[in-house]
Amino acid sequence: ASQASTRASDYITHPLSKLPVERKHYMDIQFTAIQVANKAEDMLISPENMPPSLAAGVLAFVLARMDYSEIPLNRIASVCNVSEGTLTKCLKRLEVSAEKLWS
Repeated sequence: ASQASTRASDYITHPLSKLPVERKHYMDIQFTAIQVANKAEDMLISPENMPPSLAAGVLAFVLARMDYSEIPLNRIASVCNVSEGTLTKCLKRLEVSAEKLWS
């Protein structure tokens, strides 16, 4: 039997639950981050990075656009268990495709 491969979207929910996000915005952020993560993978953005690294970048990308830009990148990297350098690298690649990812 074949198993589905692990995707970045599988690594969104748990770290997001550890960030200071208001409960009323949590589900919208989660839904949007999963959608962006899936688009990023489908578009082959940052394919050399492991799914948790891309998920960290996606969380930073989405949070910045949903009025949570005050959450520092080092905090996002920490809850995602990736280095801040890796998160920043993924985030930069996401920003290049921001128009396609955010549509």
